[in-house]
Amino acid sequence: MIQEPTPVLPGVHVAVGSPLAVNAVVIHDTGHDTGHDTGKVGGEAVIVDTAGTAGQGRALARFAVETLNARLVAVVNTHGHSDHSSGNAGALDEAVVGSRAPLVAHRRWFETRRRERAMISRRPAVDNLAELRRPDVLLEGRTVLRCGSLELALIPAPGHSPDLTMVYEPRRRLLIASDNLLAGPKPEKRAIPYFYWGDPWQLIAALELARSLAPECIIPGHGAPLHGEHAAAALDFSLDYLRRLLEAAAELPRDLEQPAWDEPPTAWKEALPPEALLDKTP
Repeated sequence: MIQEPTPVLPGVHVAVGSPLAVNAVVIHDTGHDTGHDTGKVGGEAVIVDTAGTAGQGRALARFAVETLNARLVAVVNTHGHSDHSSGNAGALDEAVVGSRAPLVAHRRWFETRRRERAMISRRPAVDNLAELRRPDVLLEGRTVLRCGSLELALIPAPGHSPDLTMVYEPRRRLLIASDNLLAGPKPEKRAIPYFYWGDPWQLIAALELARSLAPECIIPGHGAPLHGEHAAAALDFSLDYLRRLLEAAAELPRDLEQPAWDEPPTAWKEALPPEALLDKTP
């Protein structure tokens, strides 16, 4: 199930997909003549992340093609985790979109998929390999994707995962940060950074890169879209939290018990309770 997309900026719609409340984004621009003559909105659209099932991806495509009357020019996966990309086949269903649009992702997308498959074999999987659509275009460095009159910068920013790609639209200083930044259900609520399948030092670099763009609106991977001071505060919080965590972790002993696959050692949990770090983080 996916919620009806709601506008967060003109031409930018966010839909929340299940089961992990992931943000999927439809970016729409009418500045390009696509030849539509139905009297509806028209223009071009890009889908950024397709949620967790083919049905949810198909709902995003229907919104872009039928509700907005736009031509879908591309689908972008910010990274390969199943909650962000298992809707690919539905989003690119030619019975809905009418023509083949490319699926764009970073070249390490496959690595992220393999890592997740190894991990979710130990818990109920949200992935359905039968519905998996793989990328048509693999990115190496920064590139620009055109959507109508918009230029969307696709910026590799590993951190949460090795393939994570942020999407930046400079005209409105919109940043789709994906899971490099998480938010609470309300803009003023903080969310702890998640790098279990990534790298905390790379995540710090990615967040610093995000801050250097001075975004006015950030769409996180999960949680409420962030505007203005909430966007800046969320970046600062995540950076400060990660730095405090790494500083504290450097003081921990190395000779600890082998943890379960998804749990830190008990000594670490006792020494680094998240609430204590939160209390010290502005």
